[in-house]
Amino acid sequence: MAANIAGSDTENPASTQSEAHGEDYGANVAAYLFALNTFIALVAKLVAALALKGAAEDLRDSASPIRERLQVLESGELFANAGVANINFDVSKKSPDSTRDLFKGLYQSFVPRALRHALGEFYTPDWLAAHVMNEAGWQRRDSLTDPTCGTGTFLLEGLRRRLTHAPASATAEELLAGLQGMDLNPLAVLAARASLVVFLSQRLKPGKGLRLPIYLADAINPVDLVGGVFEHHLQTEKGLFRFTVPKALVTHADFFAFFTRLRELVEEGQSSAQIFSTLMKQDAAARMSMGEQAQFQQTIDSLTRLHEAGWDGIWCSILADRFAAGAMPPGCMMAVGMRRWLQSGGAPGATRPTNPALLALCFPLLSPHAPSLRWPIRGF
Repeated sequence: MAANIAGSDTENPASTQSEAHGEDYGANVAAYLFALNTFIALVAKLVAALALKGAAEDLRDSASPIRERLQVLESGELFANAGVANINFDVSKKSPDSTRDLFKGLYQSFVPRALRHALGEFYTPDWLAAHVMNEAGWQRRDSLTDPTCGTGTFLLEGLRRRLTHAPASATAEELLAGLQGMDLNPLAVLAARASLVVFLSQRLKPGKGLRLPIYLADAINPVDLVGGVFEHHLQTEKGLFRFTVPKALVTHADFFAFFTRLRELVEEGQSSAQIFSTLMKQDAAARMSMGEQAQFQQTIDSLTRLHEAGWDGIWCSILADRFAAGAMPPGCMMAVGMRRWLQSGGAPGATRPTNPALLALCFPLLSPHAPSLRWPIRGF
């Protein structure tokens, strides 16, 4: 795909930055785009971390080597200590109205438009999101689901409206209740989560383990709930893998911490049996039945095989989000999405969905198929 988009407006930022940095980025477009994504991810995490109480001082401590500060930032430790479970400049004087544009503007400025469109990404302007929600009659007490949320424009607009009228005693959990979204672009998901952290930085409670309700997941290929167990199939370069996780674990407050520990154990090179024994001692595993434990053992087996084949623990983070998205509460008052994605056919080579229920979900219109949806639609 990098080769396909290299000839259009990728060349402009590549050539401009090549001249500024003294590097020929056009010689390896794939590496250039990887570096761009890495840069944006670091900026998003840094801005979010600097909005947290205490974390800002640690990151600004010039006595600590920059590598150590980046490692702390990347590990997610700063966010976990601040009470955020799933998020691996000075914003303290910014209002929510200006902060909401921060990461989307950064992303769109650096990632070439041709690449964004090639990936089926068409971002909604903030003013349009606000107008659509006004026309839909969305109220602050209503829930809202965006199955292709990108950097979180609609969800952040909903949160902004709640914050405008929220009492000082309102918690982050209360303000996020009923707001939920997912997207396939990991950078967009990170940007959306970072924006939530900036919005809610003064309301986070250390030790609470707040789950930010935006997930790296595919609305068209979701996990399946079979009995009391979620299952998901992933096609990788190493073959097709089946993963199962009990619903009791996915819905547990410590689910993301549990999967973080799983990733650490896998990366340490421990055997599947050793990992299983360690994890079953954690509180989050207490609600699993014997049968569910046996099924989860198979997931651990698959992850250790991937690690032995030279694939790192990124799969634990991907799976944690996929399963968490599958456990999103049903009964949403409104689902929103981008019509342009379906009109363009999505990413190159993708099959345009024809399922009426799926079309109704992605086109937020009143539909007779709405009762069959997981998230019923309110028309607008």
